[in-house]
Amino acid sequence: MSKNVKQDNNETPKEATENKNETSTATEQESLLNTEDPILNAAEESTTENDQDENDAISGKIFGQLSKLEEEVREYKEQSLRLQAEMANIKRRADMSVEKAHKFGIEKLAKELIPVIDSLEKGIESAEQADGGQHSSFIEGLNLVLKQFLGAMEKFGIEQINPAGEPFDPHYHQAVATVSKPEAEPNTVVEVCQKGCKLHERVLRPAMVVVSAK
Repeated sequence: MSKNVKQDNNETPKEATENKNETSTATEQESLLNTEDPILNAAEESTTENDQDENDAISGKIFGQLSKLEEEVREYKEQSLRLQAEMANIKRRADMSVEKAHKFGIEKLAKELIPVIDSLEKGIESAEQADGGQHSSFIEGLNLVLKQFLGAMEKFGIEQINPAGEPFDPHYHQAVATVSKPEAEPNTVVEVCQKGCKLHERVLRPAMVVVSAK
């Protein structure tokens, strides 16, 4: 064994040089493998940048589509709210129309009945003045009929306006004259020339009245 080691130590200069060259070549090859190629690096960087640009473009397109969809959703919501408001208004107007139809559907009939009441009242008044107590039962019967007639009308919202002694109200009364009456409060109805009539809150005919002066 000592002989073999000795032989290794006795390598010739040529063999030592060849071994050195082989080691150097291997080192250079390994160095070349480990060294980054500028062209490859540039290509990889270019590919990365292109991928990033493509991703940015896709992201921008997606965000644009999302913004458009959000705007459409917002418009649809506004349209839905407007439609709901319109439907509520239509329902409210329809309810009001139905209510008015129920309340004032007999307005024409009520206006036709007003002269009948006037005639009946005037007939009773004339009979009372000319009778002299001879037909009191007959006149009493007419008054009862008038009372029943007015009661039936009130069930449908038709009422007489007879404001004797009440404060003057231009919404329900029409003054035909003013008189000075110290015993009456100013602007008070002191005489009813013609009774009025109303259907619920709607005046069919104002009462013709005489008002005390202020």
